[in-house]
Amino acid sequence: LLNIILVQMNIRGIKKIGSACLRKKASAVKPHEFKHVEILSVFDRMLTIAQENGEVVAGLAAPQIGVSKKIVLFGDPERNIAPTFLVNPEIEPILQHEKIMMIEACLSIPDYMGMVERYNNILVHYQNENGEYKKLGASGFTAGLLQHEVDHLDGILFVDRLHSIEKFYHEETFSELYDTDETIRKVYDNLEHSKIKFYD
Repeated sequence: LLNIILVQMNIRGIKKIGSACLRKKASAVKPHEFKHVEILSVFDRMLTIAQENGEVVAGLAAPQIGVSKKIVLFGDPERNIAPTFLVNPEIEPILQHEKIMMIEACLSIPDYMGMVERYNNILVHYQNENGEYKKLGASGFTAGLLQHEVDHLDGILFVDRLHSIEKFYHEETFSELYDTDETIRKVYDNLEHSKIKFYD
């Protein structure tokens, strides 16, 4: 998990902060578009990036590759979560008063990270890459990750949700603080508690 947070590579094809496409609201994938070559090619590109950079890419949103469509890809080999597409995802917070602090990083903002407050338990309604309606429940790190990726579809970056500007770090500073700052270690340790359940 720490590798995912710390190792922010300049992956080819990823749009960086300042790109207009990262600030646009993405449009939904319509029923007739699921078999269009353009959308199939988006699925392929996102999956290729994730597979080639598996230690770094826990999640990826279509706007990050310059496509303003509501498509998210996530996966976590450490938790045996295979790469999964969420198309037109909608997040429903469970127990809205229960929130956690996340240490977040983003491929579109390389070398930086910050603390963001997220819902601890969520339900996600989505379509898979075949257009079938599905839902999943997530908590902890996975819940925060999915909220981060779905934010991309609304033109929101994690820096817009920073707990405070004092909690925004360069990765070198964060590495030093992790060894000395008990608050940061506590937040990180809490992220180890993560669950996900897929519903039929």
